[in-house]
Amino acid sequence: MKYDFIICGGGMAGLSLAFYLNRSEKLRNSKILIVEPGEKNTNDRTWRFWESGKGVFDEILYGEWKKLRMVGHDFDFDFELKP
Repeated sequence: MKYDFIICGGGMAGLSLAFYLNRSEKLRNSKILIVEPGEKNTNDRTWRFWESGKGVFDEILYGEWKKLRMVGHDFDFDFELKP
């Protein structure tokens, strides 16, 4: 079988890509294969993204970052995350 898209990983990044491909008017009828190497029966990852306003994944969100901290050998910097 031939596929238009092969997505490696059935985590949130891969599944959201498939979700948006399906929402696209031009790509809605694409054949998509999602390859996940193992059974996922635990929540062992954190997935974060930036977006302003109301989003399609708001119902499943359980966390939000207000600040970001960057630390290196010669710097330590905090800043506010704003839309």
